[in-house]
Amino acid sequence: MTTEQRYPIPEWPGYTVSLEGEVYSPRGAALSCDSRGRVVLRKDARNHRVPIGLCLRMAGLLQHPQADKAGYDALVQRCYLLEDELAEVQKRLATHKDQTADIVRLEGERDKLFADLAEERKETAAAKAQAAKEKKARISAGPKSASKDADLERRLRWARKLNGHLLALIRKLRGIITDLESGKRTRASSLRLDEDIYLQPQTIDELP
Repeated sequence: MTTEQRYPIPEWPGYTVSLEGEVYSPRGAALSCDSRGRVVLRKDARNHRVPIGLCLRMAGLLQHPQADKAGYDALVQRCYLLEDELAEVQKRLATHKDQTADIVRLEGERDKLFADLAEERKETAAAKAQAAKEKKARISAGPKSASKDADLERRLRWARKLNGHLLALIRKLRGIITDLESGKRTRASSLRLDEDIYLQPQTIDELP
């Protein structure tokens, strides 16, 4: 049984490579490559993705007629720069995931406000219908106490105020979601809304 000959990679102590392009760790284990033909080599407590072709060249198994040391050093430096760029891209992707989570949360709040607004409109419509019915009954029965009319009018004004409050809050959330998606607003500022938009209107029991 023949043993595959391995050649050391001077720039990566302990690592070896064969003529078939198999790269081995210092412990002798064959390293797997990714879809771009790169293997992970570790040096200075950092992992580096190095193309197999570059490993063959560093081991002296690929000699280009026009190759020189300056070109080789530039290629190695370029590999390191690409790794740094990849790390930066991964960092931006992580930030984008956080912003996406904020958008999903705000959209959930927006949908809840829409549901509350629809319910409030239904109650307002029912109150208007009841008021019209009572007004018709009063006209038929003759004049009665005016206090009941005043109380009903106050309740209708409260319903209109609450309806406007909900619409303003929905417009505010829509603007924040649009700014997040377009990158005009940061994650921190997206969580701050104007305090006056959250002022709760009076409840019916608190009406004068």
